Amino acid sequence: MSAPDPYPIQLDVDEPEGPRNRLTALFRLILAVPILIVLGLLTQSATQANDAQTYASIGGFLFAPTLLLLLFRQRYPRWWFDFSREDVWTLFHSFAFDFSVWEMWGALLHGGRLVIVSHAVSRTPDAFRELVDREGVTVLNQTPSAFAQFDAADARAAASGADVRNLALRHVVFGGEALDPVRLSDCFARHGDERPVLANMYGITETTVHVTHRRLHIIDTARGAASVIGRAI
Repeated sequence: MSAPDPYPIQLDVDEPEGPRNRLTALFRLILAVPILIVLGLLTQSATQANDAQTYASIGGFLFAPTLLLLLFRQRYPRWWFDFSREDVWTLFHSFAFDFSVWEMWGALLHGGRLVIVSHAVSRTPDAFRELVDREGVTVLNQTPSAFAQFDAADARAAASGADVRNLALRHVVFGGEALDPVRLSDCFARHGDERPVLANMYGITETTVHVTHRRLHIIDTARGAASVIGRAI
């Protein structure tokens, strides 16, 4: 048995586009971290000057130094999400989209592994589904329209004889646009509603990712609701 990897965080870039694009993707991720730090320092300075709550809106981006811990450690009951260092996340979205805050820091704060998805793979559902399978992704974050394409690729894999229940997925989190639960019918038919757990979350950009939560079940596909955003968090 090989020794465990001493580094709790591993950044992976998909293969097809070669070393140059791997370095580009890694550079983009590294660049995003100091941007967040600078925004935090600016926020703290503004707070000290104005004696106000520690929030600042800079170019439409709302940021608070404590927001990341609030987002992952204080807002959610443990039974909603049991994230751990064993989880594998994907950075599927552009870091210009606030959903990427959840993707990046969900992995980093819990000591998990973050797989950086190349642009080409993110636009090729079958290749992305293969990456999720190959890398053992456990936490997938998708807009409903992107997941519809992933789900269609999963259905094609099942039709070709693949055992789709072997996917490592534990959680699928929806955000970014309205969700029609009826569109999840085929997914539930193949996987059931226990693993992965599907959750719809809602939040405008200014709230930095999510402000509501609703776990989804098979019965939701029969209710005909246009979008189920759940309870405030």
